[in-house]
Amino acid sequence: MHTIFRTTGELHWTHDASGNPIKGEVVDLLAHKVAVCAKYELRPAPRQPLILDIYGYDLLASHQCSYKLVLDNGVSLTGKASGGSFPSKDLQHVSMYDVDLGKLQLYPDSADQDDATELDAAVFGILSSSPFVADNAMARPGFPFSYAKEPKRPIRTKWSSSASHFQYAGLEVYVVDTSRYWQELVDNRSLVHESIVGIRKADRSILSWEDVNAFTELVANFIGWINHCAAPIFHIKGYRGGRLVYRGYELYPHATLQRDEFSWFPSQWYRCENVNKEITNEIVSEDLIQLLGLFDEKWGDNADNKDALHVALQMLRGGDKGGPNQPPSINYMRDTCTACAIAERMLTGGGGGRRRQIARCLKEINVPDQLPGPGQRIAQNHPELWWTKKKDKGEDGYVNEDERAKATMSRPMANITNWLLHLENPDNANRLLCLPRNVQHYMVEVTTWLADLLLMKVVGYNGRYLDRLDLTTKKVPWS
Repeated sequence: MHTIFRTTGELHWTHDASGNPIKGEVVDLLAHKVAVCAKYELRPAPRQPLILDIYGYDLLASHQCSYKLVLDNGVSLTGKASGGSFPSKDLQHVSMYDVDLGKLQLYPDSADQDDATELDAAVFGILSSSPFVADNAMARPGFPFSYAKEPKRPIRTKWSSSASHFQYAGLEVYVVDTSRYWQELVDNRSLVHESIVGIRKADRSILSWEDVNAFTELVANFIGWINHCAAPIFHIKGYRGGRLVYRGYELYPHATLQRDEFSWFPSQWYRCENVNKEITNEIVSEDLIQLLGLFDEKWGDNADNKDALHVALQMLRGGDKGGPNQPPSINYMRDTCTACAIAERMLTGGGGGRRRQIARCLKEINVPDQLPGPGQRIAQNHPELWWTKKKDKGEDGYVNEDERAKATMSRPMANITNWLLHLENPDNANRLLCLPRNVQHYMVEVTTWLADLLLMKVVGYNGRYLDRLDLTTKKVPWS
Protein backbone atom coordinates (compact mmCIF):
# COMPACT_ATOMS: atom_id res chain seq x y z
CA MET A 1 0.00 0.00 0.00
CA HIS A 2 1.26 3.46 -0.94
CA THR A 3 0.75 6.42 1.42
CA ILE A 4 -0.87 9.22 -0.58
CA PHE A 5 -1.28 11.83 2.15
CA ARG A 6 -1.17 12.58 5.89
CA THR A 7 -3.45 15.08 7.59
CA THR A 8 -5.59 15.70 10.66
CA GLY A 9 -9.32 15.79 11.31
CA GLU A 10 -12.21 14.62 13.49
CA LEU A 11 -13.67 11.12 13.77
CA HIS A 12 -17.45 10.97 14.38
CA TRP A 13 -19.62 7.98 15.31
CA THR A 14 -22.67 8.08 13.00
CA HIS A 15 -24.53 4.71 13.27
CA ASP A 16 -24.63 2.03 15.94
CA ALA A 17 -24.35 -1.74 15.44
CA SER A 18 -28.05 -1.98 14.54
CA GLY A 19 -27.73 0.65 11.83
CA ASN A 20 -29.56 3.32 13.84
CA PRO A 21 -28.21 6.89 13.50
CA ILE A 22 -26.53 8.48 16.49
CA LYS A 23 -28.45 11.62 17.48
CA GLY A 24 -28.29 14.54 19.83
CA GLU A 25 -25.36 15.59 21.97
CA VAL A 26 -23.80 12.14 21.79
CA VAL A 27 -22.47 12.94 18.30
CA ASP A 28 -20.33 15.82 19.57
CA LEU A 29 -19.35 14.01 22.74
CA LEU A 30 -17.92 11.09 20.78
CA ALA A 31 -16.00 13.24 18.28
CA HIS A 32 -12.23 12.78 18.51
CA LYS A 33 -9.35 14.83 17.15
CA VAL A 34 -7.22 12.44 15.13
CA ALA A 35 -4.22 12.21 12.82
CA VAL A 36 -4.81 10.36 9.53
CA CYS A 37 -2.56 8.45 7.14
CA ALA A 38 -4.31 7.44 3.87
CA LYS A 39 -2.99 4.45 1.95
CA TYR A 40 -4.01 3.29 -1.48
CA GLU A 41 -3.13 0.76 -4.16
CA LEU A 42 -4.96 0.42 -7.47
CA ARG A 43 -6.06 -3.17 -8.10
CA PRO A 44 -7.99 -4.89 -10.92
CA ALA A 45 -11.26 -4.99 -8.98
CA PRO A 46 -14.54 -3.07 -9.12
CA ARG A 47 -13.87 -1.47 -5.75
CA GLN A 48 -10.44 -0.13 -4.88
CA PRO A 49 -9.30 -0.21 -1.25
CA LEU A 50 -8.60 3.07 0.52
CA ILE A 51 -7.25 2.31 3.98
CA LEU A 52 -7.12 5.08 6.60
CA ASP A 53 -4.84 4.63 9.59
CA ILE A 54 -6.28 6.85 12.33
CA TYR A 55 -4.42 7.84 15.51
CA GLY A 56 -6.00 9.54 18.51
CA TYR A 57 -6.76 9.36 22.21
CA ASP A 58 -9.65 7.42 23.80
CA LEU A 59 -10.93 6.20 20.44
CA LEU A 60 -13.99 3.97 20.29
CA ALA A 61 -14.22 1.75 17.20
CA SER A 62 -16.30 -1.32 16.34
CA HIS A 63 -16.53 -2.99 12.93
CA GLN A 64 -20.33 -3.20 13.41
CA CYS A 65 -20.71 0.58 13.55
CA SER A 66 -20.34 3.36 10.95
CA TYR A 67 -18.14 6.44 11.23
CA LYS A 68 -17.52 9.74 9.48
CA LEU A 69 -14.06 11.22 9.21
CA VAL A 70 -14.00 14.99 8.59
CA LEU A 71 -10.56 16.03 7.35
CA ASP A 72 -9.14 19.49 7.92
CA ASN A 73 -8.98 20.05 4.13
CA GLY A 74 -12.79 19.84 3.97
CA VAL A 75 -13.13 16.26 2.71
CA SER A 76 -15.61 14.00 4.56
CA LEU A 77 -15.22 10.23 4.40
CA THR A 78 -17.60 7.59 5.74
CA GLY A 79 -16.99 3.90 6.37
CA LYS A 80 -16.37 1.20 8.93
CA ALA A 81 -13.58 1.14 11.52
CA SER A 82 -11.94 -1.46 13.67
CA GLY A 83 -9.54 -1.32 16.59
CA GLY A 84 -5.86 -1.83 16.00
CA SER A 85 -2.64 -1.56 17.91
CA PHE A 86 -1.70 0.81 20.72
CA PRO A 87 1.48 2.74 19.75
CA SER A 88 1.77 4.21 23.24
CA LYS A 89 0.01 3.97 26.60
CA ASP A 90 -2.67 6.55 25.69
CA LEU A 91 -2.47 6.93 21.89
CA GLN A 92 -4.71 4.47 20.05
CA HIS A 93 -4.78 3.32 16.43
CA VAL A 94 -7.82 2.23 14.41
CA SER A 95 -8.22 1.46 10.71
CA MET A 96 -11.08 2.79 8.60
CA TYR A 97 -12.15 0.70 5.60
CA ASP A 98 -15.09 0.39 3.16
CA VAL A 99 -14.62 4.11 2.65
CA ASP A 100 -17.44 5.57 0.57
CA LEU A 101 -16.36 8.23 -1.93
CA GLY A 102 -15.98 8.80 -5.64
CA LYS A 103 -13.00 11.06 -6.22
CA LEU A 104 -10.70 12.31 -3.51
CA GLN A 105 -9.46 15.86 -4.14
CA LEU A 106 -6.59 17.16 -2.07
CA TYR A 107 -5.14 20.64 -1.94
CA PRO A 108 -1.74 21.10 -0.26
CA ASP A 109 -2.98 24.47 1.02
CA SER A 110 -6.70 24.84 1.74
CA ALA A 111 -6.47 28.53 0.82
CA ASP A 112 -5.82 27.48 -2.77
CA GLN A 113 -9.20 25.84 -3.20
CA ASP A 114 -10.91 28.88 -4.74
CA ASP A 115 -8.31 29.49 -7.45
CA ALA A 116 -7.24 25.89 -8.00
CA THR A 117 -9.16 25.93 -11.29
CA GLU A 118 -6.30 27.87 -12.87
CA LEU A 119 -3.49 25.54 -13.82
CA ASP A 120 -0.33 25.78 -15.87
CA ALA A 121 -0.12 22.05 -16.52
CA ALA A 122 -1.62 18.71 -15.57
CA VAL A 123 -0.08 15.25 -15.37
CA PHE A 124 -1.82 11.89 -15.22
CA GLY A 125 -0.82 8.24 -15.38
CA ILE A 126 -2.26 5.55 -17.64
CA LEU A 127 -2.59 1.81 -17.25
CA SER A 128 -2.45 -0.42 -20.33
CA SER A 129 -1.36 2.49 -22.52
CA SER A 130 0.65 0.53 -25.11
CA PRO A 131 1.09 1.50 -27.93
CA PHE A 132 0.22 5.09 -26.95
CA VAL A 133 3.91 5.92 -26.46
CA ALA A 134 5.84 6.15 -29.73
CA ASP A 135 9.55 5.72 -29.08
CA ASN A 136 10.67 8.71 -31.13
CA ALA A 137 12.52 10.80 -28.55
CA MET A 138 13.83 10.80 -24.99
CA ALA A 139 12.77 12.33 -21.68
CA ARG A 140 14.05 12.42 -18.14
CA PRO A 141 12.33 9.74 -16.06
CA GLY A 142 9.34 11.20 -14.24
CA PHE A 143 9.49 14.55 -16.08
CA PRO A 144 6.89 14.56 -18.87
CA PHE A 145 7.83 18.02 -20.20
CA SER A 146 11.54 17.27 -20.65
CA TYR A 147 11.09 16.06 -24.23
CA ALA A 148 14.16 16.08 -26.48
CA LYS A 149 14.84 14.69 -29.96
CA GLU A 150 18.58 14.55 -29.26
CA PRO A 151 18.98 14.06 -25.50
CA LYS A 152 21.85 15.40 -23.51
CA ARG A 153 24.70 13.16 -22.45
CA PRO A 154 25.12 10.84 -20.70
CA ILE A 155 21.94 9.06 -21.83
CA ARG A 156 22.09 6.37 -19.15
CA THR A 157 21.95 8.78 -16.23
CA LYS A 158 19.74 11.68 -17.33
CA TRP A 159 17.76 10.84 -20.46
CA SER A 160 16.54 7.27 -20.44
CA SER A 161 12.76 7.26 -21.01
CA SER A 162 11.10 6.97 -24.39
CA ALA A 163 8.72 9.81 -25.20
CA SER A 164 6.44 11.36 -27.78
CA HIS A 165 5.23 14.92 -28.23
CA PHE A 166 2.37 16.27 -30.30
CA GLN A 167 -0.13 19.13 -30.33
CA TYR A 168 -3.83 18.43 -30.13
CA ALA A 169 -6.81 20.81 -29.83
CA GLY A 170 -4.63 23.67 -28.62
CA LEU A 171 -2.78 21.48 -26.14
CA GLU A 172 0.82 20.36 -26.02
CA VAL A 173 0.78 16.66 -25.13
CA TYR A 174 3.83 14.80 -23.81
CA VAL A 175 3.82 11.04 -23.26
CA VAL A 176 6.75 9.40 -21.46
CA ASP A 177 7.56 6.11 -19.79
CA THR A 178 6.39 5.59 -16.24
CA SER A 179 8.43 6.21 -13.08
CA ARG A 180 8.73 4.50 -9.72
CA TYR A 181 6.29 6.92 -8.05
CA TRP A 182 3.47 5.97 -10.42
CA GLN A 183 4.32 2.28 -10.35
CA GLU A 184 3.97 2.23 -6.56
CA LEU A 185 0.35 3.38 -6.85
CA VAL A 186 -0.75 0.18 -8.56
CA ASP A 187 -0.70 -3.51 -7.74
CA ASN A 188 2.15 -4.53 -10.03
CA ARG A 189 1.32 -8.22 -9.67
CA SER A 190 -1.56 -7.83 -12.11
CA LEU A 191 -1.53 -4.26 -13.45
CA VAL A 192 1.16 -2.59 -15.53
CA HIS A 193 1.62 1.15 -15.30
CA GLU A 194 3.24 2.21 -18.55
CA SER A 195 2.86 5.91 -19.31
CA ILE A 196 2.77 9.40 -17.83
CA VAL A 197 0.97 12.06 -19.85
CA GLY A 198 1.60 15.78 -19.39
CA ILE A 199 -0.61 18.46 -20.96
CA ARG A 200 -0.40 22.25 -21.11
CA LYS A 201 -1.71 24.98 -23.38
CA ALA A 202 0.32 25.45 -26.55
CA ASP A 203 0.24 29.23 -26.03
CA ARG A 204 1.10 28.79 -22.31
CA SER A 205 -2.22 30.31 -21.23
CA ILE A 206 -4.32 29.07 -18.31
CA LEU A 207 -5.29 25.40 -18.49
CA SER A 208 -8.84 25.10 -17.16
CA TRP A 209 -10.30 22.03 -15.50
CA GLU A 210 -12.74 21.82 -18.40
CA ASP A 211 -9.72 21.30 -20.68
CA VAL A 212 -8.24 18.69 -18.35
CA ASN A 213 -11.50 16.77 -17.86
CA ALA A 214 -12.32 16.74 -21.58
CA PHE A 215 -8.87 15.48 -22.54
CA THR A 216 -8.61 12.82 -19.82
CA GLU A 217 -12.07 11.49 -20.70
CA LEU A 218 -11.06 11.36 -24.36
CA VAL A 219 -7.81 9.52 -23.64
CA ALA A 220 -9.50 7.08 -21.23
CA ASN A 221 -12.08 6.05 -23.82
CA PHE A 222 -9.51 6.07 -26.63
CA ILE A 223 -7.07 3.78 -24.80
CA GLY A 224 -10.00 1.63 -23.68
CA TRP A 225 -10.95 1.15 -27.34
CA ILE A 226 -7.43 0.38 -28.54
CA ASN A 227 -6.69 -2.15 -25.79
CA HIS A 228 -10.21 -3.35 -24.88
CA CYS A 229 -9.65 -2.24 -21.29
CA ALA A 230 -11.59 0.01 -18.92
CA ALA A 231 -10.69 3.00 -16.75
CA PRO A 232 -7.01 3.29 -17.68
CA ILE A 233 -6.67 6.76 -16.04
CA PHE A 234 -6.76 6.83 -12.25
CA HIS A 235 -4.56 9.63 -10.89
CA ILE A 236 -4.29 13.33 -11.84
CA LYS A 237 -1.98 16.08 -10.57
CA GLY A 238 -2.36 19.79 -11.33
CA TYR A 239 0.43 22.41 -11.20
CA ARG A 240 0.55 26.20 -11.07
CA GLY A 241 3.86 28.04 -11.14
CA GLY A 242 5.68 24.74 -10.81
CA ARG A 243 3.85 23.98 -7.55
CA LEU A 244 1.45 21.11 -6.97
CA VAL A 245 -2.00 22.59 -6.27
CA TYR A 246 -4.25 19.61 -6.93
CA ARG A 247 -4.09 15.87 -6.59
CA GLY A 248 -7.06 13.68 -7.55
CA TYR A 249 -7.47 9.92 -7.24
CA GLU A 250 -10.13 7.98 -9.11
CA LEU A 251 -10.30 5.46 -6.30
CA TYR A 252 -13.07 3.21 -7.56
CA PRO A 253 -12.68 2.66 -11.28
CA HIS A 254 -12.85 -0.89 -12.56
CA ALA A 255 -9.20 -0.86 -13.57
CA THR A 256 -8.33 -3.55 -16.06
CA LEU A 257 -5.16 -4.72 -17.64
CA GLN A 258 -4.76 -4.78 -21.39
CA ARG A 259 -7.07 -7.60 -22.44
CA ASP A 260 -4.91 -9.05 -25.23
CA GLU A 261 -1.27 -9.80 -25.78
CA PHE A 262 -1.39 -7.18 -28.51
CA SER A 263 -3.56 -4.29 -29.60
CA TRP A 264 -5.27 -3.94 -32.97
CA PHE A 265 -3.39 -0.65 -33.30
CA PRO A 266 0.08 -1.42 -34.69
CA SER A 267 3.24 -0.70 -32.76
CA GLN A 268 6.66 -0.23 -34.25
CA TRP A 269 7.52 -3.85 -33.50
CA TYR A 270 5.21 -5.45 -36.08
CA ARG A 271 6.12 -5.77 -39.75
CA CYS A 272 4.10 -4.49 -42.68
CA GLU A 273 2.26 -6.97 -44.88
CA ASN A 274 4.43 -8.00 -47.82
CA VAL A 275 7.12 -5.55 -46.77
CA ASN A 276 10.24 -6.83 -45.03
CA LYS A 277 10.66 -3.94 -42.64
CA GLU A 278 9.27 -2.77 -39.33
CA ILE A 279 6.69 -0.06 -38.85
CA THR A 280 8.58 3.16 -38.12
CA ASN A 281 7.95 5.44 -35.17
CA GLU A 282 6.85 8.21 -37.53
CA ILE A 283 4.15 6.00 -39.07
CA VAL A 284 2.85 4.99 -35.65
CA SER A 285 2.73 8.60 -34.44
CA GLU A 286 1.06 9.83 -37.62
CA ASP A 287 -1.67 7.19 -37.52
CA LEU A 288 -2.18 7.58 -33.77
CA ILE A 289 -2.76 11.35 -33.93
CA GLN A 290 -5.07 10.94 -36.93
CA LEU A 291 -7.05 8.25 -35.13
CA LEU A 292 -7.27 10.28 -31.91
CA GLY A 293 -8.80 13.20 -33.82
CA LEU A 294 -11.32 11.00 -35.62
CA PHE A 295 -12.30 9.26 -32.39
CA ASP A 296 -12.71 12.61 -30.63
CA GLU A 297 -15.06 13.85 -33.36
CA LYS A 298 -17.13 10.67 -33.32
CA TRP A 299 -17.23 10.55 -29.53
CA GLY A 300 -18.56 14.11 -29.56
CA ASP A 301 -21.49 12.91 -31.68
CA ASN A 302 -22.11 9.97 -29.35
CA ALA A 303 -25.06 11.59 -27.59
CA ASP A 304 -26.82 12.13 -30.93
CA ASN A 305 -26.49 8.38 -31.59
CA LYS A 306 -28.03 7.48 -28.22
CA ASP A 307 -24.57 6.48 -26.88
CA ALA A 308 -24.35 3.65 -29.41
CA LEU A 309 -20.57 3.94 -29.79
CA HIS A 310 -20.10 3.89 -26.02
CA VAL A 311 -22.22 0.74 -25.70
CA ALA A 312 -20.29 -0.99 -28.51
CA LEU A 313 -16.98 -0.25 -26.80
CA GLN A 314 -18.35 -1.47 -23.48
CA MET A 315 -19.29 -4.79 -25.11
CA LEU A 316 -15.69 -5.30 -26.24
CA ARG A 317 -14.52 -4.78 -22.64
CA GLY A 318 -16.80 -7.52 -21.31
CA GLY A 319 -15.74 -9.79 -18.48
CA ASP A 320 -15.59 -12.84 -20.77
CA LYS A 321 -12.77 -11.20 -22.72
CA GLY A 322 -10.16 -12.79 -20.49
CA GLY A 323 -6.61 -11.44 -20.48
CA PRO A 324 -3.03 -12.15 -21.59
CA ASN A 325 -2.88 -15.31 -19.46
CA GLN A 326 -6.55 -16.20 -19.78
CA PRO A 327 -8.04 -16.63 -23.28
CA PRO A 328 -11.59 -15.39 -23.93
CA SER A 329 -14.47 -17.79 -23.54
CA ILE A 330 -16.97 -18.66 -26.26
CA ASN A 331 -19.47 -16.48 -24.35
CA TYR A 332 -17.46 -13.46 -25.46
CA MET A 333 -18.92 -13.98 -28.95
CA ARG A 334 -22.20 -12.59 -27.64
CA ASP A 335 -20.40 -9.35 -26.85
CA THR A 336 -18.40 -9.15 -30.07
CA CYS A 337 -21.43 -9.93 -32.24
CA THR A 338 -23.48 -7.34 -30.37
CA ALA A 339 -20.72 -4.78 -30.99
CA CYS A 340 -20.78 -5.75 -34.68
CA ALA A 341 -24.57 -5.30 -34.78
CA ILE A 342 -24.36 -1.85 -33.17
CA ALA A 343 -21.62 -0.74 -35.56
CA GLU A 344 -23.51 -2.09 -38.58
CA ARG A 345 -26.65 -0.23 -37.54
CA MET A 346 -24.62 2.98 -37.18
CA LEU A 347 -23.26 2.47 -40.72
CA THR A 348 -26.32 1.22 -42.60
CA GLY A 349 -29.38 1.64 -40.42
CA GLY A 350 -29.74 -2.11 -39.72
CA GLY A 351 -32.75 -4.34 -40.23
CA GLY A 352 -33.28 -7.93 -41.36
CA GLY A 353 -32.13 -11.23 -39.92
CA ARG A 354 -28.88 -11.88 -38.11
CA ARG A 355 -27.16 -13.57 -41.08
CA ARG A 356 -28.19 -10.77 -43.42
CA GLN A 357 -26.91 -8.27 -40.88
CA ILE A 358 -23.50 -9.99 -40.74
CA ALA A 359 -23.34 -10.10 -44.55
CA ARG A 360 -23.96 -6.34 -44.63
CA CYS A 361 -21.16 -5.87 -42.09
CA LEU A 362 -18.73 -7.68 -44.37
CA LYS A 363 -19.83 -5.75 -47.43
CA GLU A 364 -19.51 -2.45 -45.59
CA ILE A 365 -15.82 -3.04 -44.78
CA ASN A 366 -15.00 -4.70 -48.12
CA VAL A 367 -14.29 -8.15 -46.65
CA PRO A 368 -15.46 -11.29 -48.54
CA ASP A 369 -18.08 -13.49 -46.91
CA GLN A 370 -15.62 -16.30 -46.26
CA LEU A 371 -13.99 -17.60 -43.12
CA PRO A 372 -10.38 -16.37 -43.04
CA GLY A 373 -7.37 -18.54 -42.27
CA PRO A 374 -8.36 -22.13 -41.40
CA GLY A 375 -11.95 -21.61 -42.59
CA GLN A 376 -11.83 -24.36 -45.23
CA ARG A 377 -10.77 -26.98 -42.71
CA ILE A 378 -13.54 -25.93 -40.34
CA ALA A 379 -16.05 -26.12 -43.19
CA GLN A 380 -15.09 -29.73 -43.86
CA ASN A 381 -15.14 -30.80 -40.19
CA HIS A 382 -18.39 -29.17 -39.03
CA PRO A 383 -20.94 -29.07 -41.87
CA GLU A 384 -23.96 -30.16 -39.80
CA LEU A 385 -23.46 -27.51 -37.14
CA TRP A 386 -22.06 -24.55 -38.98
CA TRP A 387 -23.92 -24.34 -42.27
CA THR A 388 -27.35 -25.54 -41.13
CA LYS A 389 -30.16 -23.46 -42.59
CA LYS A 390 -33.43 -23.58 -40.70
CA LYS A 391 -36.74 -24.40 -42.39
CA ASP A 392 -40.12 -23.38 -41.06
CA LYS A 393 -40.57 -23.18 -37.30
CA GLY A 394 -40.60 -26.61 -35.73
CA GLU A 395 -38.89 -28.34 -38.65
CA ASP A 396 -35.31 -29.55 -38.80
CA GLY A 397 -32.89 -27.57 -40.90
CA TYR A 398 -30.56 -28.75 -43.62
CA VAL A 399 -26.94 -28.13 -44.54
CA ASN A 400 -26.51 -25.47 -47.19
CA GLU A 401 -23.90 -27.23 -49.30
CA ASP A 402 -23.19 -24.19 -51.45
CA GLU A 403 -22.30 -22.09 -48.41
CA ARG A 404 -20.28 -24.94 -46.93
CA ALA A 405 -18.26 -25.23 -50.12
CA LYS A 406 -17.57 -21.50 -50.06
CA ALA A 407 -16.88 -21.55 -46.29
CA THR A 408 -19.07 -18.49 -45.75
CA MET A 409 -18.53 -16.48 -42.58
CA SER A 410 -22.05 -15.11 -42.10
CA ARG A 411 -23.86 -18.47 -41.66
CA PRO A 412 -21.71 -19.96 -38.82
CA MET A 413 -21.49 -16.57 -37.08
CA ALA A 414 -25.27 -16.24 -37.15
CA ASN A 415 -25.82 -19.82 -35.98
CA ILE A 416 -23.35 -19.67 -33.08
CA THR A 417 -24.71 -16.29 -31.97
CA ASN A 418 -28.24 -17.70 -31.95
CA TRP A 419 -27.11 -20.69 -29.88
CA LEU A 420 -25.46 -18.35 -27.36
CA LEU A 421 -28.54 -16.15 -27.11
CA HIS A 422 -30.87 -19.13 -26.59
CA LEU A 423 -29.04 -21.37 -24.15
CA GLU A 424 -32.35 -22.24 -22.51
CA ASN A 425 -32.63 -24.76 -25.35
CA PRO A 426 -30.51 -27.80 -24.35
CA ASP A 427 -29.84 -28.56 -28.02
CA ASN A 428 -28.04 -25.20 -28.39
CA ALA A 429 -25.85 -25.85 -25.36
CA ASN A 430 -25.00 -29.27 -26.76
CA ARG A 431 -24.04 -27.76 -30.13
CA LEU A 432 -21.65 -25.37 -28.43
CA LEU A 433 -20.12 -28.13 -26.33
CA CYS A 434 -19.49 -30.13 -29.48
CA LEU A 435 -17.20 -27.41 -30.82
CA PRO A 436 -13.54 -28.13 -30.01
CA ARG A 437 -11.78 -25.55 -27.88
CA ASN A 438 -9.51 -24.40 -30.71
CA VAL A 439 -12.54 -23.87 -32.96
CA GLN A 440 -14.28 -21.82 -30.26
CA HIS A 441 -11.16 -19.70 -29.84
CA TYR A 442 -10.90 -19.21 -33.61
CA MET A 443 -14.48 -17.94 -33.92
CA VAL A 444 -13.98 -15.56 -30.99
CA GLU A 445 -10.90 -14.15 -32.71
CA VAL A 446 -12.77 -13.78 -36.01
CA THR A 447 -15.68 -11.88 -34.46
CA THR A 448 -13.31 -9.68 -32.42
CA TRP A 449 -11.36 -8.89 -35.59
CA LEU A 450 -14.61 -8.06 -37.37
CA ALA A 451 -15.86 -5.83 -34.53
CA ASP A 452 -12.57 -3.91 -34.49
CA LEU A 453 -12.73 -3.31 -38.24
CA LEU A 454 -16.35 -2.16 -38.09
CA LEU A 455 -15.60 0.33 -35.32
CA MET A 456 -12.61 1.66 -37.28
CA LYS A 457 -15.03 2.21 -40.18
CA VAL A 458 -17.56 3.91 -37.90
CA VAL A 459 -14.89 6.31 -36.67
CA GLY A 460 -13.67 6.94 -40.23
CA TYR A 461 -10.15 5.57 -39.84
CA ASN A 462 -8.27 4.78 -43.07
CA GLY A 463 -4.81 3.99 -41.70
CA ARG A 464 -3.00 0.81 -40.72
CA TYR A 465 -4.08 -1.85 -38.27
CA LEU A 466 -2.66 -5.04 -36.84
CA ASP A 467 -4.59 -8.04 -38.17
CA ARG A 468 -5.03 -10.26 -35.12
CA LEU A 469 -5.59 -13.32 -37.33
CA ASP A 470 -2.17 -13.32 -39.01
CA LEU A 471 -0.27 -10.69 -36.96
CA THR A 472 0.64 -8.55 -39.97
CA THR A 473 0.19 -4.80 -40.23
CA LYS A 474 -1.85 -3.71 -43.24
CA LYS A 475 -4.13 -0.96 -44.47
CA VAL A 476 -7.80 -1.25 -43.59
CA PRO A 477 -9.60 -3.17 -46.36
CA TRP A 478 -11.83 -0.26 -47.40
CA SER A 479 -9.01 2.26 -47.88
